[in-house]
Amino acid sequence: MPGKVYLGGAGPGDPRLITLRLKEALETADAVLYDRIVNPSLLSLVKPGCRLVDVGKRPGEDGLTQSKINRRLVASAKKYGNVLRLKGGDPMIFARSSEEAEALKKHGIEYEIIPGVSSINGMAAYAEFPITHRACSSSFAVATGHPARGKKLEDLTTPRADTVLYLMGMENMAYLIGRMLQNGFTKATPAAVIENATTALQRVVTGTLGNIVEKVKTGGLSSPAIFLIGEVVNCRRGLSWAEKRPLFGKRIVLTRPREQMAQTASALRDLGAEVLELPALEIIPLPKAALFSRTGFLTPYTRLVFTSQTGVDLFFNHLLESGSDARELYGKKVYAIGPQTARALIQRGIKPDSLPGVYSSEGLVAMLKNENLKNQRFLLPRAKEADPLLEDFLKSRGAKVAKLKLYRIAAPQPYFILKEAEAVVFTSSLTVKNFLAAQKIPQKAAVFCLGEKTKETALELGIKNPITAREATGEALVAAVAEFFKKELT
Repeated sequence: MPGKVYLGGAGPGDPRLITLRLKEALETADAVLYDRIVNPSLLSLVKPGCRLVDVGKRPGEDGLTQSKINRRLVASAKKYGNVLRLKGGDPMIFARSSEEAEALKKHGIEYEIIPGVSSINGMAAYAEFPITHRACSSSFAVATGHPARGKKLEDLTTPRADTVLYLMGMENMAYLIGRMLQNGFTKATPAAVIENATTALQRVVTGTLGNIVEKVKTGGLSSPAIFLIGEVVNCRRGLSWAEKRPLFGKRIVLTRPREQMAQTASALRDLGAEVLELPALEIIPLPKAALFSRTGFLTPYTRLVFTSQTGVDLFFNHLLESGSDARELYGKKVYAIGPQTARALIQRGIKPDSLPGVYSSEGLVAMLKNENLKNQRFLLPRAKEADPLLEDFLKSRGAKVAKLKLYRIAAPQPYFILKEAEAVVFTSSLTVKNFLAAQKIPQKAAVFCLGEKTKETALELGIKNPITAREATGEALVAAVAEFFKKELT
C-alpha cells in the first residue's frame, strides 16, 4: 500500500517560522522532496535514514518539469511510505501544490496540505514594509512575474491595487515596470526589492519605478526576491528590527550533533545570524545494557561520572525503563563534565557534587587528582568511542572502573556542500575530523572551537587561527562569535 504524502510549506526562510505540524512531518518522514529555496537547516530535523531528494528548479537551468516531479512524488509514496513534499513559503501560493495533489488523487494516494508562512508576510514582518496602511494603502495584489511554461510574458496579469507585490519577478522586472506604467502607476511611484526575506542574508533596495532596475543591478540583488510597488515603501524608516541585530548578515555553520544543536542555534539566530545546521556527528543509541536488568546494579559503585547530556538522558531513560529511578544514586558521588551536563542531571533530580574548572576530560582529571581514589568504584556512562584519558587516570590511581557504553558516534553524510559562510563552529575533535573529511571550510570563514582539545585538532589538520571560547560551554561559544564580529565591524 502507498504511504501518505504531506504537501508542506517551509515558510519564507527563517527556519523558526515553520509550523508545529510541519515539524512533525519533517521528523517522521521516510523521504523528503524539497525545493531549492527551502532553508537547508530544516533538513537536519529528519530522522536517520530519511531519503532526501532535491527537486528544486533553478533560474536559467533546465530543472525537473512539474510532470516529472509529480511522477517522482507518486513513486516515492509507493516506495518509502510517509513522504514530505517541502516547498518554500505557503504550498498553495504559486507553488503548484494543487497539481501535485491531483496527481496523488489520481493514483489513490492519501495526502495532507500543511500551510506555511508566505514570503509576503515574512517580508512585511522582517523588512518592515507594511502591505497595507490606513494612510496610503487599503488594498493589495500579489502576482507572479514569471509566466508558466508555454505562456508568454504578455499573458501575465497586471494587477491594480494600492500595493502590488510580484513574486518571481526579478528576471522580467523591466517588462513588469513597463506594464505598471501603462496601468496607472508613474515613474515616481515608490518601489523596493527585498532579497532573501526573513534570513540574515536579507537585503533591501528602495527607489522608484523609474530607477529601481538600475539600483537592483548596482546592488547585485538576485532571486529569491520580492518586488514591491506602492506608497507603503515610504513607510519604512531606516533599518528594520531584524537588520539591526549584531550578527545580521553572518552565515554561521554549526557542526554539533542535531540533538545538541537547538539551544546554540537559537541563541545565534536571536542575534541575527543565518545558522546552517550541518551535523558532523550522529549519535546512535546502543541497545540497553544487560547491567540495567540486575537488581541493585548500582550498589557496588561509589562514584559516577557523566561526560555528556546524551549520556545523562540515556542513562536515566534506561533506569526508568528498568523500574528504577534516581533513588538508586543515593549516597554516591556524582560528577558532571560541564554546566550543560549538570543541568541535565538537575532536571533528573540529581545535583552534581562538583564540576571541573575546565569543562573537559582534562578538567575532570585535574579536579580528581588530589583525591584518594584507591579502591573507589567508578561507573562511566558514556559513548563507545569516548576518550580513554579519564579511565586511564582513574585506574592509575588505584580506582576500579567500569564503562557503561550507552551510544556510539557516527559520521553522517552531509546533506549539502557548504560553499559560503562567515564562520564554522566545531564542538569536538570528531566534528573537525568528520567535517574536513567531507568538505572544505569556505575561504575567509572564521573557525570557532569548543575547548582546547578541539582547537588542537583543528591546528593539526591545517586550520589556521582557530578561536576558542573563554570556557567550553555553548553560551561562551555564542559570546565568542558575537565578540569576534563586533570587533570586525569596529
